[in-house]
Amino acid sequence: APVAVSFSPADNSTAVPANANLEIVFSENVTKGTGSITINQGDSHQTIDINSTEVLVNGASVIINPPADFPAGAQ
Repeated sequence: APVAVSFSPADNSTAVPANANLEIVFSENVTKGTGSITINQGDSHQTIDINSTEVLVNGASVIINPPADFPAGAQ
């Protein structure tokens, strides 16, 4: 089974732009299935359908372009 090997931005990163994309690189190629991705941002969250255009899969890389910018100071 695929294992996440890197995340961008990295955990505990600072000065990340509010409109940054998120990237997860896996140990092997992955494909879209069904379901959703939930991004928790303190008091708010975003839920993105896995098959939306905001989720791009390219081999072992998954790039998520959240539809809304992150709130200031989000962790």
